Amino acid sequence: MAVEKPAIGIVGGTGKEGSALALRFGSRGYKIYLGSRDAARAEKKA
Repeated sequence: MAVEKPAIGIVGGTGKEGSALALRFGSRGYKIYLGSRDAARAEKKA
């Protein structure tokens, strides 16, 4: 039986630390929500 992983929200998701966390969790199958002051930057990271 497969276990669904929870979603993770990262505030500051386009900065150095937030981007690294998003990449790490995303590569492990988590659904990621990025919070950023700049929507265009967040879209590029997604």
